[in-house]
Amino acid sequence: MATKLFDVHNHAQRQWAQVHGDRTRITLPQTRCMCVMGTSPEDWAWVQSMVEQLSAPLSTATASMDHESHDSPPHLVPAFGVHPWRIERMLGDKDCAALHPVPASVVMTPPEIRAQLTTMSWYQRLAQLLDSHPHAIVGEIGLDKSARNRDTGSVYPFAAQTAVFRVQWELAIAKQRPVSIHCVKAGSYLLQFIQTLAKDWQRVKKLHRARPSSSSTAAALRAHANTLLPPKIMLHSYSGSPDILRQLFQLPVDIASRLYASFSEAVNRRSPQLPERIHAVPLDRLLIETDENSLDDIDQPMEAILHEVAKVRDLRPSELAPALFANACRFYF
Repeated sequence: MATKLFDVHNHAQRQWAQVHGDRTRITLPQTRCMCVMGTSPEDWAWVQSMVEQLSAPLSTATASMDHESHDSPPHLVPAFGVHPWRIERMLGDKDCAALHPVPASVVMTPPEIRAQLTTMSWYQRLAQLLDSHPHAIVGEIGLDKSARNRDTGSVYPFAAQTAVFRVQWELAIAKQRPVSIHCVKAGSYLLQFIQTLAKDWQRVKKLHRARPSSSSTAAALRAHANTLLPPKIMLHSYSGSPDILRQLFQLPVDIASRLYASFSEAVNRRSPQLPERIHAVPLDRLLIETDENSLDDIDQPMEAILHEVAKVRDLRPSELAPALFANACRFYF
């Protein structure tokens, strides 16, 4: 594989944990740039270990890709966050049950509940990891109205999901870090949330318009957007409505310019809606990923989804790959 590719979302820390951090027991992929996504406090240490022991500087990894070397390590971006499937186990029955009266809406999550969550040990640890890793992003976070707890058979409590999602979103804003979002059967909730933030931004814009013109207005509006949204937002392995994507990318530029959507072979390739979803994303916001759990499973899925996206966009893979790589670098760096 001579093409430069960036796997923007995987969980290779699971393989790293299985081999107990023994580098001699893994095969380095030709896809040398990737983001390793944590899902709960239980795997954050493995993400940290993998990045600290295996990652090469971006310039080194990129140079090694030019020579198709398998001997040099990849460049790994760490991500730390709490996945919606992990919230119930992380919080425990008591704390999770206490969140059930909370409205199941990201917009309506009460400030006092968010303040309570920020005092918990998992949140404090997450903030510490972000401080220790200045290039880390917040992920994988999200909302899921479909998945069920395998032990109980019950749908994961959505009120708890929205509350934990909201505090991680706000932490990403405070630290000015990108976020990677899992969103399944909950696109309308996410759209409502971001549209509400966009309305707040538009309210401030109207206030500026009512005043004498100023060269600082654009900067002030961007600064206000920075208090509402993380600097970059990825909808990972997006499997929702194409119309929701179109609505998101039609928001005011200070909001929409932060949005990206990623697709993977594992999650998206069999869906008949994939072409419409891909077309709903501007070319400069398209990303590709594997969502795989092992470095052994990176190269083939990356090539497969690259060719699928290229086919939909009527481009040669060799034309599309540099654009996707540039998009990923812009998202992460």
